[in-house]
Amino acid sequence: MLADVGDTPAVTWKLRDDDEAPIVPSTVTATLRAPDGAVESTPVNTVTAGDYTAAPYLATAGDWLLTFTSVDPADVMEVAIAALPAGSAEPWAPELRSVGSHIPSRTRSVTTNEPRGTFDDDTNPTGESVYGLIRSAVAAVSGMVGSPIVEGAYRQCSAAAALWAAYWVELSFPDRDANVSVYAQLRADAILLTENARAVNVGAGGGTVDPPGEDDVVELSSYCFPAAPREYVL
Repeated sequence: MLADVGDTPAVTWKLRDDDEAPIVPSTVTATLRAPDGAVESTPVNTVTAGDYTAAPYLATAGDWLLTFTSVDPADVMEVAIAALPAGSAEPWAPELRSVGSHIPSRTRSVTTNEPRGTFDDDTNPTGESVYGLIRSAVAAVSGMVGSPIVEGAYRQCSAAAALWAAYWVELSFPDRDANVSVYAQLRADAILLTENARAVNVGAGGGTVDPPGEDDVVELSSYCFPAAPREYVL
């Protein structure tokens, strides 16, 4: 999750069983780890049965970690929050889970090898590493879509940025033969969705009067993201 310094982003933990029925623990607490490593407790509010929300205050720029913990049953959920200088976090920036949904095998726990569906300290790459790619993806999509980006195009821009970030994960951590086809498809989908986001943004009154064409988008994306490693070039 990306946020501005000074924000209090609401984070909800939905506890569900295999049938999607709410799980209601005896207690739910939360802690917040600051960029300097200091840890303090954070209030947790019950939204409804099985849904718990915390809204931590992000006092400084850097990577924060919000951890929910339940008792009876015992469970834990960690949410990495990257606090950027005030005004620099785009409201449509994708979450870690959005990136992970495109490359679920990358979200496997280093400890258990089980898919987590997101990135954290127990995955490779870590949540902090993927946040860095998300920042770059957001900057790239912003440049390709055109300014300003209006609310009507937020969903498309977020989806495009998630694809670019997933593509870059595949490029940055090549460790299996499938990378070639996977990152090639991710890049093709990212370009297509960025085109769509740009069209939606212009149609909603944002962007530029004469946005770049399809060929220019390919050039921009090639500039913003590194070329494939030599041994993987198609």
